[in-house]
Amino acid sequence: MIEPKPHPKRLPRWLGRLARWSLGLVLALWLMVAAVWGVLHGWIVPRIGEWRPQLQALATRSLGIPVTIGAISAQSSGVIPSFELRDVVLHDPGNGSKALHLSKVMIAVSAHSLMTLGVEQIYIEAPELAVRRSADGKLYVAGLPIDRPGGGDSRLTDWLFSQPEVALRHGSVQWVDELRQAPPLQLTQVDLVIRNKGWQHQVRFDASPPPDWGQRFTIMGRFSEPLLSIHEGRIERWSGKAFADFGHIDLSALSPYLDPQSWQLQQGRGAIRAWLELRQGQPVGLLADVSIDALQVQWRDRDKPLHLQSLQGRFDIQHRQDYRLAVQGLSFTTGDGMQWPKGDIKASYSPTGTREQGRLGEHGQVQVDGVDIGIATQLLLRLPLPESAHGQLAALAPQGLLRQARWSWRGPVDAPVTYKAQGRVENLRLQAQPSHEGPDVLGIPGVQGLSASFELDQDSGQAQLEKSAASQALVLSLPGMFELPDVGFDQFRSQLRWQIKGQAIQAQMPDL
Repeated sequence: MIEPKPHPKRLPRWLGRLARWSLGLVLALWLMVAAVWGVLHGWIVPRIGEWRPQLQALATRSLGIPVTIGAISAQSSGVIPSFELRDVVLHDPGNGSKALHLSKVMIAVSAHSLMTLGVEQIYIEAPELAVRRSADGKLYVAGLPIDRPGGGDSRLTDWLFSQPEVALRHGSVQWVDELRQAPPLQLTQVDLVIRNKGWQHQVRFDASPPPDWGQRFTIMGRFSEPLLSIHEGRIERWSGKAFADFGHIDLSALSPYLDPQSWQLQQGRGAIRAWLELRQGQPVGLLADVSIDALQVQWRDRDKPLHLQSLQGRFDIQHRQDYRLAVQGLSFTTGDGMQWPKGDIKASYSPTGTREQGRLGEHGQVQVDGVDIGIATQLLLRLPLPESAHGQLAALAPQGLLRQARWSWRGPVDAPVTYKAQGRVENLRLQAQPSHEGPDVLGIPGVQGLSASFELDQDSGQAQLEKSAASQALVLSLPGMFELPDVGFDQFRSQLRWQIKGQAIQAQMPDL
C-alpha cells in the first residue's frame, strides 16, 4: 500500500515566499542604486557645467530676484560625487547691488540625500551678505523682503532647515539702516553652522564687530519645532533656548541704531552673557549676567543722565501667565561715588484675574533685601517718573537701609484694594516739611537716626521703633508743633500702633 505524501505546513511555505520577495527587493534596490550611480557619473558629472544657465534661471524664478552663477564643476573622486559653485551672486532688486555673494560653495551628497532630493552638507567659503532696512521700515535679507513672521513664501527657509548640515566660514555681513540713517555696520570673520535632524535644529553664529565695538561674540541656540510641522522654516513656531556671549562690548556704539525718541544710551562698556528661552517663537524667559562700567543713559524728558561707574548683577525675567523679575547680587557705584551694597530683588505681577473680578483680580509682590534708600532716591530722580513724585522725593530726601522688606497687593497697582507690607529699615532719615498754611499748622514730620521693624496693611499697622546704633542721637522734627521743631533723644524705644478708619487715623505709642 502506497502512503500519501504529506503536504508542507503553511508557515514554511510563507517563509519561502517572503525570502524570495526580499531577495527580489534587494536586487531591485541595488539595480536602482547602480542606475543612479551611472546617471550621476556618466551623464550629470561630465555635463554639469553645461547646465549653468538653466540652473541660474531656475534659481532666479524660485527666489524672485536676479541670481548669477559664475561656474559649476563636479568631482567624482569617490562613489558619490561632490559639486562646487563659484561666484554665486544674489542681486538686490531695489538698488541692483550685491545682496549676497558666495565666492565658493561645496555641496556633498549621499545615497540617502539623493533619494530625498536633498544634500548631505553645504559648505560656503567667504560669503558676503547684505541686510538692509529701507526708509519705509521694510527689511531685506540678501535682497529678499522679510515682511513678518510666517508671512510670504517659506520654501527657501524650509529647504535650508531641512538639510542635515550647512556650514559657513570666513564670511561678512553688512547692516544698512536707511530708516535711522546710521552708518553701515560691518561684521567680519563670520562663522555659521546649522545642523538639522528631524524636528531639532542647532545653530551657532560667531562674528567679529568693528574694533571700536568690542571683541568677537558668539550666539548659539538649540530649538525644536512642533511634532506635526511640515514647514521647517517657520521660525515663529520654534521653541528652545538661545545663548549670547559678548566678552567685551561698547554699548555707546549701539546708540545710532536705537530709537532715540524716549532714551539714549550714551556710554557703557563691559561684558554681557544672556540666555533667552522661546516658546512658539515668543520670548518667555531671559537670564543675563551683566558687568558694565561707565554706564550713562539719558532720558528725553530728564535734564540729568543716569550715570553709574560700575554695574554688576544677574537679572532673571520670566513671562508666562504672569511677570516675574529676580535680581541677584546687584551692586553698583553711582557717578558721584556712592556704592550700592549687594542685595537681591524679587518681583511678580499678574495683570489679569477672573472675568468677574476684572482689574480687581490683579495682584503682585515685591521683595527686597539690602536697598540703600538714599542711592535709590538719587536714581529715581533721574528716571522718567511724574514730576509730582520727583518733587516729593527731592523734598523728603530719604536715606537709610531697607532689609528683608516685602510688599504685596491686590487690585490695580496704582490704586490697590488690599495690600500688606513688612520689613526693617535702619538709620532712617526723612527731611521735615513745614505746612504751606502757616508756621502754626502741623507739617510733615521728619526723623533722623531711626531704626524700625514694621508690619502694616490697608487698615492698620504696627512698628517697633528705636534709636539706630549707628547714630549718636535720634532726632524727631515736628514743624508746627513746637517753636523749635527738632527734639533730640539719647535713648529711644517704643511701639507704634495705628488704625485707619476712613479719613481718620488713630495712633498709640505704648511702652514709650
